[in-house]
Amino acid sequence: QVYQNLRLLTAASTTSTGATPQTIRGVNVGVSRQQEVATFDRLLTVEEITLLYNTHIARLTETTTARMNRITATTDIPAAWQSYPASPYGTVAEFKSGNGVVPEMQLVANSEGGPLLVDRNGVLVLKDRYWWASETRSNTSQMTFTDTGVGVEYSAVPVTYTVNADQVRNDITVEFTGGGSVNAVDSASVASVGAAAETLPTLLASPSDASTLAEMRLSLYDSAKFAVSPFMSKGQQDPTYNWPRLLGLELLDRVTFKRTPAVGSAVVKDLLVQSIEHRVTPGEWQTVVNGSARYTNWFIL
Repeated sequence: QVYQNLRLLTAASTTSTGATPQTIRGVNVGVSRQQEVATFDRLLTVEEITLLYNTHIARLTETTTARMNRITATTDIPAAWQSYPASPYGTVAEFKSGNGVVPEMQLVANSEGGPLLVDRNGVLVLKDRYWWASETRSNTSQMTFTDTGVGVEYSAVPVTYTVNADQVRNDITVEFTGGGSVNAVDSASVASVGAAAETLPTLLASPSDASTLAEMRLSLYDSAKFAVSPFMSKGQQDPTYNWPRLLGLELLDRVTFKRTPAVGSAVVKDLLVQSIEHRVTPGEWQTVVNGSARYTNWFIL
């Protein structure tokens, strides 16, 4: 059998009776780059092959914050433009060979379980795993968007809202250092809305770390949530009231969305800001906000 990077290249092996075993004295690997080639005089188990492979993986066990600092030290990003968790939840080990800076940062963010973003001040930010519960701007509404009454008015005509199951994930696999993976499934959610799988690559150091992250993501994504289409406001409609709020808005801020239908009760939901877009043309400035209710329905002690 022939393995390359833990992947079996030969589909099957055959044992012939009456044949005289011969010792392998050389292997021709053809025209390719090889870090190491090893031959053995017996068939190794998958466990033995995995152990040998993992022994040579580049790894250093450290927190996600330490890894982010290690990565950004290879760049010219000033320390003042970086903000990482003071008490991170993720512990990483492996380095991905040949990865660029941004893909490696994203793997670290996956491992921590928090978003990686650039805030309105130009600071590179990695949030910790439970940012939505611990940060005031994310667990306390910062402003209200409304179609009538007190708040920043938005244009109600193109706005739609539904209970959206498209973002449900009820079968989650988290990969960790050494090529391993763990899986978490919510059977009730699968029976209710159908299977919706996700595989999350990480650099997490152990199966237990990966399992904790998988269960956390499953608890967040196993059910359909209220969803509203992006909505647009204009600061110039009420400059004194609107501009300070619109220009002070930050990614992941908690905001309150209010929609008053022609018939029936008003719909009032809290959202976390996922994106902010400013469209500036002569005589008009539009601010388009996209929000998600995914992280808002939590009881916080």
